[in-house]
Amino acid sequence: MDASPEMGRVIRLLNLRRLTSIRLRMVIAVVAVAAGSSLALSVVIVSESISHSIKQLSQEVATGANLRVVGATSTGGVNFAALHAAASTPGVAEAIPVVQAITVVRTKPRHHQTVVVLGVTCGASALFPAPACATSTSSPPSGIFIAPALQRRLVGSSWLQTDDGLQSLRTATANPALDHVNHGDVVVMSLAQSQREFDRIGRVDDVYLVPVADVSARALRARVARAVGAWDGVVNATSAPPAVSLALGAFTPILALLALLAAAIAVVLMYNVISLTLVERRREHAIIASIGAPPSVLVLGPLLEAGVLGAVGGLVGAAGGVILARPIISTVSTFALGLSGVPITEHTTPSTFVVGVAVGLVIGVLAAAVPVRRAMRVDIAAELSGREQRERSSSRATWRAAMTYTAVAVAGAVVAWFGERNGSLNSWQPAAAFLGFGVTTLSSILALGAWTPVFIRFLSSGRRRRGGVVRLGLANLVREPGRTGVMAIAIGATVGVAFITGSYNHAIDQDIASGLAKSPQAHGVVVTTVAGGNGFNTDARIPTGVLSRLARLPGVTDVDHYDDVLAGYTPGHLTLIESDSRPTFHLHVYAGTADAAALAHGQVVVGANLARRDHLRPGALLPVDTPSGFVSVRVRGIWDNGDATGDNLSMSVAEATRLFGAQHPAAVALVVAPGTSPASVVAAARAAHLGSYLKYATPAKELRTSQSSISSQLAPFLVLQRALLLVSFISVLSTLLLVGVQRRREFGLLAAVGMTPKELFRMVVAEALVVGVVAAALGSVVGFLSLATLLDVTPLVAGYHDTYAPDLLSLAVYAPIAVVVAVAAALWPGWRASRTPILEALTYE
Repeated sequence: MDASPEMGRVIRLLNLRRLTSIRLRMVIAVVAVAAGSSLALSVVIVSESISHSIKQLSQEVATGANLRVVGATSTGGVNFAALHAAASTPGVAEAIPVVQAITVVRTKPRHHQTVVVLGVTCGASALFPAPACATSTSSPPSGIFIAPALQRRLVGSSWLQTDDGLQSLRTATANPALDHVNHGDVVVMSLAQSQREFDRIGRVDDVYLVPVADVSARALRARVARAVGAWDGVVNATSAPPAVSLALGAFTPILALLALLAAAIAVVLMYNVISLTLVERRREHAIIASIGAPPSVLVLGPLLEAGVLGAVGGLVGAAGGVILARPIISTVSTFALGLSGVPITEHTTPSTFVVGVAVGLVIGVLAAAVPVRRAMRVDIAAELSGREQRERSSSRATWRAAMTYTAVAVAGAVVAWFGERNGSLNSWQPAAAFLGFGVTTLSSILALGAWTPVFIRFLSSGRRRRGGVVRLGLANLVREPGRTGVMAIAIGATVGVAFITGSYNHAIDQDIASGLAKSPQAHGVVVTTVAGGNGFNTDARIPTGVLSRLARLPGVTDVDHYDDVLAGYTPGHLTLIESDSRPTFHLHVYAGTADAAALAHGQVVVGANLARRDHLRPGALLPVDTPSGFVSVRVRGIWDNGDATGDNLSMSVAEATRLFGAQHPAAVALVVAPGTSPASVVAAARAAHLGSYLKYATPAKELRTSQSSISSQLAPFLVLQRALLLVSFISVLSTLLLVGVQRRREFGLLAAVGMTPKELFRMVVAEALVVGVVAAALGSVVGFLSLATLLDVTPLVAGYHDTYAPDLLSLAVYAPIAVVVAVAAALWPGWRASRTPILEALTYE
């Protein structure tokens, strides 16, 4: 007889049939998984939204193209020689050159809209209306075309900012087809005009390739790559611009770490549900085992049940992830506008919910693994004879576990410190830093859960004179270290994350202020344009004629030019090339030297991440992508510059001009004469009417702007941090509710010997209060250690090495909030305990 049908029938009766009736613990399991998985899934949704928004613009620009030639630099990197080579490659049906600039349109006074300016030929027929190209398919259209949606927001004085100043939009022609391009935030002009307006004479940004029918895209890509040269790239037509990949790659890993933390908490919550369920079914499982059921029934059944509950929770979590992703997408969209001109809009597909089900399934199975293994070791004879087999952890075992986790956490912090030392230039150091960070994070969380019952035992031993209700509650927490640890981890992790986020923001503010004080801007005026202030990849910079007029302002002794060029075309090989007419070297130098004399002789100073990526040391030659080919420069030093996640090099303005041509500066600093106030220089500049598109910032305003920008960048982390408060609430609520079911007999006995409903309520709430206070305190301690290891790894992903600056204010705010959340979560379980029927509870097994 085949045992498989019988085994399936037993699993259906024992496990799956229970899922057809809604029970409290099932609801709690689903909500617990949903709360944890929603944070992880929000990161997935953000990633999908970014990819979709970028792809959408590329598809709208050149319908039918599936490849794109990109240059050695992010703007104007493809010269006409590369364009001709690509167009002449066998298998290319059409090569569409495109200028894709990012600038702003003034729609009304004091309001500016970031737009994409597309310079195209009549070959891009989807973008130009037929009348504009009626004379010849090769003749360029004249004038400026805008979307009707954008035109409706314009006033008579509206303008488009270019590298030459302002271009009036009063005579712009509305093209209805453009309403569907970049949500209408697009301006189209001829290729020749866009090259003049945005300093791209003889160059374009991209060349979209339409292949001949039946030609393999993979083979054509290799063929075109050989034709254009290794310094130019051939990528998918819908690939994200390099600048977007570079900027978003800085904080995506940190978001992913917080999402993993939330998923780990979900595993702990689900573990709590499965453990209690299997404890209550011990006698049932013992009967099944005694009549000859195979062990696989006792293993597969609970795993399947946990997997189903986890999958349902993951599905609900996907819906929650959509809600959490919205404020994160809003922040990311602000960056993307400055880097690509493309707003990021929410994009959710059925695959998001499929991923949610998969994540929930994994959480459920992982959570059930240990409880199932423990259930397999049940003493069948003891269970059948009615001898209760509750597992308790001795105080010595709890103390030993706490000491072990703490020692491992400290060891991980030491490893992370060694991995970060001296810029982490050795190949083994990044792996060591991340390993140490991971070990410290996991071990410190486990240590928090283990230390909480130890400290509560200490508190209970010193409170003999307190009331019996509180003393009994403390005894319950000590007797059940597992459930106490579950609540403590969720509460303490919330406090720790709040402390880390606040301290990180505090450290960045301090470092910005310190860096500004050591730079030329400390006693000058920073001048940018409305468009140039949005990001390093924007166009429409300061015109040459304006620079000479700025230099003649009263009180200005010099004009410090600084600019940047993003070289490369693949996310892992991008380099930000910075040049400054008055370079300063106030950052720490890890190797070699950093001085203006070296830059004047054509040498460069590189960031630590670039040095590690390309295995550079002082004296090494570094090949740099330029529009005309690779040019090698010699490395003079390696320093702690975090721009572009540390993938940067600094060279002189003369060397940058030699390699990339003359550049309009993105910003300048007006050096103010001694005795002259920066505010008076700003007043003189505005009185000179140099251009309504110029922005002036005194040192104080520049500091406020920089700090405000950083705060907005940290907004996604604040969203996840507050979501963790919800996870903490669910953790305490679910734990106390589930344990309340397990303790029904205990509650009934206490009520039978005289404990009033009010005292039962107070006992449950007191347990949550004590756990909340102890966990908040221990979470603060964990935060100090985790902050140190986080600062060891952030230079590897974000580039910047921030100061260790604990933010005690965040502890003063979030520790009480976490305690209040814990107490609030205990109100319903306390009410249920106070309503326990005595007779029914005394007969409960």
